[in-house]
Amino acid sequence: MCHLHKLPNYDSLRQDEKEIVGLLLQGRSNADICNELCLGEKNLERKLGLIYTQLGIEKTAKEKKVVLLAKVLALV
Repeated sequence: MCHLHKLPNYDSLRQDEKEIVGLLLQGRSNADICNELCLGEKNLERKLGLIYTQLGIEKTAKEKKVVLLAKVLALV
């Protein structure tokens, strides 16, 4: 995860958004993330939309996690 800062616009994410990205990359489900961060599902979905937009990931919902992981792995 130490290469995340190399993602385009990663440094512009807020700390809570970076935490969400980290949990996604650990393979955590949206429900797990909601429970861990005390977020409602709609709130998490909104935050994910903002995160994906800031990182330049424009795919269907199911593809977004895979694209994010692929971008991170390409940095290693």
